[in-house]
Order: sequence, then structure tokens, then C-alpha cells
Amino acid sequence: MLADYQKFKARFPTLFPKDPECGFWLPIGWEKLVWELCKELETFISENDIKDFQTVQVKEKFNGLRFYISTSNNEIRKIIDEYESLSYKICAYCGSQKINECDCCK
Repeated sequence: MLADYQKFKARFPTLFPKDPECGFWLPIGWEKLVWELCKELETFISENDIKDFQTVQVKEKFNGLRFYISTSNNEIRKIIDEYESLSYKICAYCGSQKINECDCCK
């Protein structure tokens, strides 16, 4: 099951000013994780007056989150890298932090 892209687009218009060019394929288990990532990015972008931000793609790859954007700097990359790393500790299907122990991962 996938997270609802329209919910993200409605809540975070500065991150999703137009539909991602390469798609939004977010497993439901990571919805809360990516929601927190978007909140942190939105705050950083607002506080630093960053223009022309665009999320290009959100997906799972090699069992981890990938969040691709059009504009980046070291601080933005650090924020995204942190959440991408956290995704390896959370089940993409159910959101459990006991990965490999939940029913989805057995």
C-alpha cells in the first residue's frame, strides 16, 4: 500500500509546487517518517528563503528511502540523508521500528 501523494501536496505546497517529475512511490510504513522530513525541510526552506525548491522523486530503492530534489545545499542534503538512513530501521509496509521482527518482514 502506498501513501497518498495528494495529502503531501496539499500540506507541503512549497515542497511539491508541481507533481514530481519521476513519481511519488512512498510505502505506507514510511509515511510518518517522510511527513517529518517534509516538515523539517519546509521549515529550513522558509527560514533560509530558498527559492525554486522542487521534489523530483520519492521512492524506495534497495530497501531504503530515496528523496530526490531539484535544489540542494549541504544543510538540505544532511536533513534528507538523516531521514533516508532512518528508513532502514523502519518497516516500509507497517511502520514498525522492529524491522525484521514484524509480520511483514518475516
